[in-house]
Amino acid sequence: MKHYLSPIALCLVLISASGAVGAKAWSEGWIFSPSAGISNPALGDIYQYVFNAPFIGKATIQTDAPQDSTGEVTFPSQKFFFENPLPRSGFKPEGGLEFRRVFGGQHDFIVGVSTWETVSKSVTNVVFPIEGQSLNEAIYERRGTFSYTQYYLGWRFYLGERTRRFNLYLGTSLHELFDIDYKENHVFDFISGEPAGFKKIVIYRTQATGLLSTQLTGGAEFRFTDRFSASFEASYMFRLLGGAFRNVSGESDISENADRVEFEINKQVIYRNPLTGKVEALSPDGESHNPIKLDLDGWRFMFRFNVAF
Repeated sequence: MKHYLSPIALCLVLISASGAVGAKAWSEGWIFSPSAGISNPALGDIYQYVFNAPFIGKATIQTDAPQDSTGEVTFPSQKFFFENPLPRSGFKPEGGLEFRRVFGGQHDFIVGVSTWETVSKSVTNVVFPIEGQSLNEAIYERRGTFSYTQYYLGWRFYLGERTRRFNLYLGTSLHELFDIDYKENHVFDFISGEPAGFKKIVIYRTQATGLLSTQLTGGAEFRFTDRFSASFEASYMFRLLGGAFRNVSGESDISENADRVEFEINKQVIYRNPLTGKVEALSPDGESHNPIKLDLDGWRFMFRFNVAF
């Protein structure tokens, strides 16, 4: 991601410098735009693979099994396999800020930042073998959260002179998406058996490197006064390069010794393959893994309130 930042930062410095030197050359100077809207990134492999991955493991069951010839007792193990797929999210809110530098009557240079997050949740009932007991009913809530922040530089061209009360415009921009984060919470709220009244939580998290994208935009602006206007725009984002999940971390309050539950490293919902270094999702049958590609292409609809100063 770092090699994207230097040219963009340089561009910002040059534009800012040109504005400071020639501020009197433009009647309106800068335009400030708080923004709100909805976005629907594709999230193809997240939806197809990660959201459908099962939660599996192995538990040791306490029994009255007799000792063997050496006096040792071998307790049986019981595998568990919980299916609780997450639903697709669709359009979710996005918010941000945008600054535009006016160049003449029909051109704006754009600098902006925004953030987007989606949460998907599914609940089911399972029988969880834990604490040596095979029949413990639990309410199993699975929650997946995907979020990112982006900043962007771009150009806008108005189809008519800025003095019009109603105007249409076209734009293009270059986006750096960073702080890309996916997190899953698996919460087991026990309602019967020895652990009834207690909760057990398992968390998985993976982050992605920076992703460079471009966006094409069309919009309309209605001007109330010389200083205030509102605009609505539709955009579509295309991935250019970069963007891959790079690590997996986890937290769990399920103890292998106390709870007698074991999770295999390569049987986690999301897993980093030590041979390829790629983050993968467990297949629905729990027998293999699917590499996860990061796909954030998609539609974006934004409303902006514009203040010229």
